[in-house]
Amino acid sequence: MATFILRFDPIEYARKLRGAGMTQDQADIQAQELERIVEQQNEVLQEKFEQQARTIQENTQKLSNLEAKELVNKGDLRETELRLMKEIEEVRRETEEVRREIEVVRKEIEALKFHTLKFVIWTGVGVSAILISSLGGMMAKGFGWW
Repeated sequence: MATFILRFDPIEYARKLRGAGMTQDQADIQAQELERIVEQQNEVLQEKFEQQARTIQENTQKLSNLEAKELVNKGDLRETELRLMKEIEEVRRETEEVRREIEVVRKEIEALKFHTLKFVIWTGVGVSAILISSLGGMMAKGFGWW
C-alpha cells in the first residue's frame, strides 16, 4: 500500500546522504523518518482515492437509479398517453353517436311540425266546410231557398 502513489527508496536516499557527508546513523535515521512520512502520505492518498472511488460508485448507482426511474416515468407517460388517446377516441365516437341521434330527433320534430301543420290546416278546412255548409243551410232556409 505504501508504494501505491509515491515511491521512495530509503536505502538509495541514505546512500546519497552519506555521500553528501552525513554519518551512517544520521543518514539512516533521516531515511527511516522520510520513509515513515511517505508511507503516511501514501495511506492518506490511498484513503482519499478509495473515498473518491466509493463516491464515484455511489454517484454511478444514483445515476443508474435516476435513469431507471426516468425510463419508468417515460413508460408511465407513454402508457398514460395511450390510455388518454383511447379515452379521447371513445368520447369522439360517443359524440358522433349523439350527433346522429340529435339529427334523427331533429328530423322527427320537423316531420311532426309538418304533420301538425297539415292537421291544423285540414282541421280548419273541415271546420270551415262544416260552418259554411251549416251557415249555407241556415241561410238557405232563412231566405227560403229550400
